[in-house]
Amino acid sequence: MFSALADPTRRALVARLEQEESLTVSELAQPFPVSLPAIMKHLDVLSDAGLIARSKSGRTVNCQLTAATMKSAMEWLHRYERFWSAGLDRLSAILEEDEAMSTQTATKPSLTIKRRFNAPPVKVYAAWTNPEMIARWFGPHGVERVEAETDLRVGGQYHITMHVPGDQHDVLGVYREIVPNEKLVFTWAWKSTPEREIARDGHIQAGRHRHHDDPAARKVLRRGRSRPSQHRMDRCNRQARKTAA
Repeated sequence: MFSALADPTRRALVARLEQEESLTVSELAQPFPVSLPAIMKHLDVLSDAGLIARSKSGRTVNCQLTAATMKSAMEWLHRYERFWSAGLDRLSAILEEDEAMSTQTATKPSLTIKRRFNAPPVKVYAAWTNPEMIARWFGPHGVERVEAETDLRVGGQYHITMHVPGDQHDVLGVYREIVPNEKLVFTWAWKSTPEREIARDGHIQAGRHRHHDDPAARKVLRRGRSRPSQHRMDRCNRQARKTAA
C-alpha cells in the first residue's frame, strides 16, 4: 500500500476521491496533464493495493475510495508509534534521572523517530547495547519483564524478549555497523515474522540520539556527524588569542 502511495499522481487521485463519494475515470483524469491510459495504469496500482474500488455501469467506470485499507495502515503506524514512544519515554527518564529536565514527549506517528536526551553519547550508546540497560526501558507499556542478549560486533546478533501477561514477543537482529558512542546500525525482525526484516540506523551526537526507521526502503539512511557551532569555534579562538597575548 505504501508503495502505491509513493507516486504523487496516485496520491492526488486518492485525495480527489476523498472529496467525492464516486468519480468516473474521465472525471478523475481531467486535472492531470497525462493521458487517460496513464491514469488507468495508476488506478490499476491503487486497485491492486486495495485503496480504491471500481464498478462498471455500461461503458462508464466509477471509482470509490476504500476506507478499510487506509484504516489498517494507520493502525499499523500507530502500533509502531506506541511501541517506540513508550520505550523511549522510559529510556529518557533513565538517562535524565540525574538532570533537572523533563522528558520530551513523542511526536505524531512517523516512520522517522527522533529523540533528544540530556545525557552524554557514551550513556546513550550503553542504553542500546548493554543487556541490563536494555531490560530497564525496552518495550511498550504493559511489559512485565524484558530479557536481552547482545553480541556487540559486526555480524553479531542480539535477541530481546518482552514478557507480557500470558504471552511474549521476541525481536531478533544482526549488527551491521558499529561506531562506539556514535553510530549503531542493525537489522530488526519479529521472531513471528522473520521475512519482514528491516534495517535501523541510529546516530548518537553530542547528547542527542537520532533513530531512523525506513521499512519500505529497507536500507540505511544518510550518515551524519556532529560538528561544533561557529559561535563556539569563534569563542575558542578569542580565548586562545587572549592566552597568547
